Amino acid sequence: MKEIGWLLGPNRWSSQGYLLQYWGARLGSFRILLGVGVMNMSPIVGFARRPGSNDMTIFILVALLAAAVFVGLAFLARHFPRVAGWVLLMLCLAACGFMGYQARDPRVTWGGLAVMVQVLLILGVTGVALVRDPSETDPAET
Repeated sequence: MKEIGWLLGPNRWSSQGYLLQYWGARLGSFRILLGVGVMNMSPIVGFARRPGSNDMTIFILVALLAAAVFVGLAFLARHFPRVAGWVLLMLCLAACGFMGYQARDPRVTWGGLAVMVQVLLILGVTGVALVRDPSETDPAET
């Protein structure tokens, strides 16, 4: 199993792996999740400039909620990395299950595929990196 361990590690298959190697799992995950939270707020700027309707208000509230979730996960990753890693992996599995359920509808296939790539790269890679973080082990155990 050790022979293929390098293939399954969190530092492969994405540019996030290099960021996590550079900063470490805690700080790298914190910065990646914080960046995703900020990017979730970017559509709000465009909609806030238009005279809104109820649909715009709902969209802005959903974007703020999504940003708050990612910012909360970022701070959780900073202070409790193992817990945050498991939460991220559970969210990744839930998103995969939901997408598997929605895969029967051909209208959402390509959009869902694009979202799943993002979910796997953001939630999956950072979750695995936080769960496998070697700095989280107790020095008394080694």
